[in-house]
Amino acid sequence: MNKLIIPIIFSVLFSIKTTAQAGAFTDPAQGFNKMMLDKSGDGGAFDRVGAYKVKGTPLLFGSKFPGVIYLKDNYYKDIFVSYNTFSQDLTIYDKDNKAVANKKANEVDSFNIDIKITDYKASLKFISASLLGLKDNYFLQPLTPKQKYSLYKKYKGDLAIVNDNILQADLRQYDLMVEYYYTEEGVAGLKKIKLTNNAVIKEFKKIKDVSPIVNEGSFVFNPEVILLSVFEEINK
Repeated sequence: MNKLIIPIIFSVLFSIKTTAQAGAFTDPAQGFNKMMLDKSGDGGAFDRVGAYKVKGTPLLFGSKFPGVIYLKDNYYKDIFVSYNTFSQDLTIYDKDNKAVANKKANEVDSFNIDIKITDYKASLKFISASLLGLKDNYFLQPLTPKQKYSLYKKYKGDLAIVNDNILQADLRQYDLMVEYYYTEEGVAGLKKIKLTNNAVIKEFKKIKDVSPIVNEGSFVFNPEVILLSVFEEINK
């Protein structure tokens, strides 16, 4: 990656750490994905997915990172892991950079990865949806401790039309979507959160009135900040 581009990328990525005064919200992984797409332009390598040529990367933060993977009855440590958000699987690499295994989400209990790109550092944990009693094949990032109401984030890779190159009907790009879900202790299943003020207020009105928190911010600019405050309140 061009060294001149990296500081620009991470000035965008760090916007997640800001509060309601920020001008715009950018999830770090989404910000990285967008910058890599902008940088690649029409050049570079393409993936082949069915009938489509796809530009960009489906990998979270575009690469592999040191991590640990916990399986149902075993674990991998001292490895590198890449997380494919489109296929929702993990590729495991040994110290010699050799791919040694591939695991689907329903084969894994959880995994941790340590992201380090220039000045951006983060230790991220993901769990398999199967740990929540679901049969779906995807991973979730816990955003709160496990409590009565627990908040999760889902990264979901998608194939999107390339708006500035609509003449190539077979061309697509990897877009990274973010969705939020929650669980309630003692209640089976996972519930998706619709990111509008009215929807969130209505969702939790039987528990607490969260309108002062929700109406103080904006789900366009700060969805995660607001949701974390909401879940702190409803778990009191």
